[in-house]
Amino acid sequence: MCTPAMFKGKIMGVIQVLNGKDRSFQESDLNVLKNISHMVGYALYHAKIYDDLATMKKLEMEKARFMQIMVHELKSPVAASKMMTDILKNYKNKPEKMVSLTGRIADRLDQMSQLIKDILELASVKSGVPLGDVSELNMVAETQEHYEVCCDQAKQKGLEMSMEVAEKELFVRFDSQGLSLVLSNIIGNAVKYTREGSVKIKLSRQDEWAVIEVSDTGIGIPEADIPKLFGEFYRASNARKSNIPGSGVGLAGVKNIIERFGGRLELQSRENEGSIFSVYLPLYSDTWRS
Repeated sequence: MCTPAMFKGKIMGVIQVLNGKDRSFQESDLNVLKNISHMVGYALYHAKIYDDLATMKKLEMEKARFMQIMVHELKSPVAASKMMTDILKNYKNKPEKMVSLTGRIADRLDQMSQLIKDILELASVKSGVPLGDVSELNMVAETQEHYEVCCDQAKQKGLEMSMEVAEKELFVRFDSQGLSLVLSNIIGNAVKYTREGSVKIKLSRQDEWAVIEVSDTGIGIPEADIPKLFGEFYRASNARKSNIPGSGVGLAGVKNIIERFGGRLELQSRENEGSIFSVYLPLYSDTWRS
């Protein structure tokens, strides 16, 4: 006696039973087999999903490794080209046209170097391998360090920059280099995309979360672009038109690594008014540290 093992209208397999008794199969036997086939269909369906997800994850990791190898190979020729350009820039008595040309080449090579760096970081994040040591980190000290680095950039642009910290210590368990990637991106982008006004950083405890909010009065993000903003290589339409260099890679890596450690990334933004990026990371409990 046979019956299909079905789930959600799809045949996942066939259940076949053999009669080892003297009597023939009865109607009641078929009903029992149908009940069993439903359970088997359910199990096979979810086993297939699990297998597909495992395969996709493996392919994603292999793609990330391939990307790392290929992009890493670009570093040497770009660095060599930059070195030769720097030699030309320092060459005395060169024509004015050459001065302009070598400057433009150097700028393009700098952009290429930054793109290579961004892609390598994203590939490292997506490979699942920690970028640094996973350890207990004090968000206050880590944020302060990146704040001070960006203060110089903000000052050069005439921006007002401030930092508000509610507590002296807020510990999280996180990838050390990953946290540096998160903070440098969200704070650095706020300064980068703000032409005038201010950048404010607020670090606080909210229930079981360490929360860092970075708000700015920058160019903001068009509403239609917000759902796509964390995709790989995606840049908001106004950012592309602004002539501000960028690859659209950083935020994809930031979101990935935040979620890997049980956190979340939120965004509020209005075009021409500014943005607020909020990072929620689970606090590392005092009882775990003792």
